[in-house]
Amino acid sequence: MPKVGFVVNPNGGNGRTLRAWKLIEAEFPDAKPYFTSKPRDGTHQAQNALRDGCHVVAAVGGDGTVNEVANALIGTEGSLAVIPVGTGNDYAKTIRSPIDPLEAAQLAYEGTPKLVDVGMAEGHRHFVNIAGVGFDAEVMIRFNHPGAFTRALPVKVRYYLSILKTFAKYKGVKATLTLDGQEQVVENLLLLAVGCAEYYGAGMHMLPGADLTDGLFDLAWGQDVRLAELNKLMALIYKGEHIGHSNVRTARCSRVVIESQPGTTFHLDGDVTGETPVTFSVSPHSLRVVCP
Repeated sequence: MPKVGFVVNPNGGNGRTLRAWKLIEAEFPDAKPYFTSKPRDGTHQAQNALRDGCHVVAAVGGDGTVNEVANALIGTEGSLAVIPVGTGNDYAKTIRSPIDPLEAAQLAYEGTPKLVDVGMAEGHRHFVNIAGVGFDAEVMIRFNHPGAFTRALPVKVRYYLSILKTFAKYKGVKATLTLDGQEQVVENLLLLAVGCAEYYGAGMHMLPGADLTDGLFDLAWGQDVRLAELNKLMALIYKGEHIGHSNVRTARCSRVVIESQPGTTFHLDGDVTGETPVTFSVSPHSLRVVCP
């Protein structure tokens, strides 16, 4: 049986993360915790777990914790497992990780590692799920900094309110997309999603055809979207039925360069990171993930 380390964000998920860890600790006495104490500390703690001889490092938290742990494991013999007790848990949906913390922990010990693709924001860091440019990155700024009243609302309600607030101010940008060397101009780009996985935004099925092992990004972008069309598009995106909509374009490629006027914000796995220009490239089969 492999040695498993558990990277735990004790403040994550409004207490859910710590409660999940206590359940795991009681069920698996040999489980070793690595508690995070500040943003991005998950990468450092996962490195500690590898140095301690752990074969599998389980991210106990949400997509932010998954990203941090994965950035320590990419290109190593260590494997990522996911205990999905955060806010969104979108990567867990793609890899079909169990929702129950004890079942997910059992999988960390007994599951089979699978080599999967990840993305790289050149000059920044890797992402395992989806990077977003423009509107959705602006939404994440508001979603990640809720007011006292908004914080108490259900996750999907919070996310939808963040969308409405953002749409009142963000109208899109003129962008040049270079996909595997082929350039195209988008006059009014609202948002662009680039990823190896399928879900983001707490359950939005943004890239329903994404394959973690095909060596390619899936892309979807919205252009010339007006407020009257936004609600319809949102409902379609949650069901993965927006592909083919007149305001949505898609592509597959291994390298994406995004330039825009003016510069616009981008996020990596929900963490707002910088502004365009930015280049995303695929790192094929570079992360081991424990899957059912």
